[in-house]
Amino acid sequence: MTQRTNRLISTLIGLALLAGGGIGAQLFIKSKPETQRRRSMSSMVPVVETMPLPISSQPLQVDCLGTVIADKTAAIQAEVNGRIVAVSPNLVEGERVKKGDVLVKIDEANYRLAVLKAEASLLTQQSNLRIEEGQQDVVRTELTLMDSNESDSYRDLLLREPQLKVVEAAVKSAELAVESAKLDLERTQICAPFDAVIVFTDADVGDYAQSSKILVELAAIDRYFIRASVPLSALEPLPMIGNKPYSAEVTLSDGSTRLAQTYQLLPDLSQKGRMARILLSVDAPYAEGQGRPLLLNEVVRVRVVGEIAENASLIPRKYHRDGNVIWMIDPDCKLRILSAEELQGYADDVLVRVAAESDMELVTTDLAAAVNGMQLRRVGEPAPAQTNKDQGAGQADRDPEKQGA
Repeated sequence: MTQRTNRLISTLIGLALLAGGGIGAQLFIKSKPETQRRRSMSSMVPVVETMPLPISSQPLQVDCLGTVIADKTAAIQAEVNGRIVAVSPNLVEGERVKKGDVLVKIDEANYRLAVLKAEASLLTQQSNLRIEEGQQDVVRTELTLMDSNESDSYRDLLLREPQLKVVEAAVKSAELAVESAKLDLERTQICAPFDAVIVFTDADVGDYAQSSKILVELAAIDRYFIRASVPLSALEPLPMIGNKPYSAEVTLSDGSTRLAQTYQLLPDLSQKGRMARILLSVDAPYAEGQGRPLLLNEVVRVRVVGEIAENASLIPRKYHRDGNVIWMIDPDCKLRILSAEELQGYADDVLVRVAAESDMELVTTDLAAAVNGMQLRRVGEPAPAQTNKDQGAGQADRDPEKQGA
């Protein structure tokens, strides 16, 4: 191969390498990544939801749990012994009875005979008294006719005054025996001492009633009490408890409610937890039209309305931030972190007092990093206009020639 042929081959190889490099450069330029458009500053402002901050006079409230107990109870026993011959058809646990209703009847035959016997004994003693009085009249007449000068110390013996006193005492005793026999006869009928609900009964026809056996247990239904325990600090909204009745709302397990009022502050603390105990009264627990009645020993929720707090705000507890602060937004859409004095805490809400301007609103959106004075934007409000610098940057992002440059 000649020298000229070798030079030609070398030239062709060089040209091929240059052509390949050019093609590769073009492919590289065409496949380069596109520059992403920069986010504008307006998209970095947090968007929040807000609500008006209610400021008004709010009552301080005390929430607690309580147990329903009876105001008055009666464990009725038989006062006379005898066979039970009749019971009331309402003598069933849970039934209500009126004052004076006959609950149980005991066989009265023996007691009726006792009344007759006592009355017969009384007639005998009354006859003896009449005879003795007649004898005194006879003696008095005789002494008058005889013009006796007997000493006055013996005159009562002559007039049979001691014998008269004995007979009078016998008459009085007989009268008391009649009254006692009649009272025993009345006691053969056991009646309800007040309007009540039957809690327990153990009386059936044929049973033998004895004074040591409880036949019926009753609970008065004109009023029930609720005994509740609260921390000592919870008594602060109720400074006049015991002297002033505070209204309360009682919520039963089925959601129905009753009105109540504080009755008394009990004199001792609970054994468990060393908490203060208060007593609330609920009138007419069996009143019609109020849902199901209160049940004895039922656990209920109680909310007592105490004294009034001025310039207070009741807000959901989740908006009361760590550090006893709340987040507010001012008219310039700036975040304002304000101290919030907690006046009273509830299960879901908290009553606070805040020194906020009237044109501020409560921020209800959680922020990852809240800084006092940071810019915010309400939901639904337009984003702030872009600056010329931002607009130029956005135009450069959209201009392919500037991107290539």
